[in-house]
Amino acid sequence: MAPKAYKKYALSLIEILVTFALSSIIITLLFTTYKHSSKISAQISPLRKQVNHIAALHKTLFETFSLAHSIEIKQEDNKQIEIHFIFNNGIDPNPNLSSEVKGVLSILNDDDLFLSISSLDKTLKDQKDVLIERSIHHFAATYDEKHSLLNLTLNKDLRFSLFLKKDYT
Repeated sequence: MAPKAYKKYALSLIEILVTFALSSIIITLLFTTYKHSSKISAQISPLRKQVNHIAALHKTLFETFSLAHSIEIKQEDNKQIEIHFIFNNGIDPNPNLSSEVKGVLSILNDDDLFLSISSLDKTLKDQKDVLIERSIHHFAATYDEKHSLLNLTLNKDLRFSLFLKKDYT
């Protein structure tokens, strides 16, 4: 008995053309999707930066005011508002500015929001100014002592409501 001869089947031209057509459709869809996602990512990137910046600002304000007490909002003769308070600054490289200190949140240099930290001991002249936010054209604040709620408005569009912890000692 003679061995069976196997026929070699080659790909026909139609099969190759169909393969190329399907591949080109898939590649076109992939590139279109990539281009669209890149465009969306470019549009979202500035918004993401802005949201992260606002979240960091909120965190800074919350950490500063979370254990604040003796809060007073002062405004003299059409000047900018100042918020005076006492808070726990934690550990600072300057030991005179550690633990309980006096804080003043105000606009300095015409449009920058600063936190000025000074010692409660008036004989000590140590002070540190910390930049909180740049380009603040409007700054407003209200404090509801009954509910321990501090409302801050920056540039008329950023509003922060901070519930302060009450000291029950």
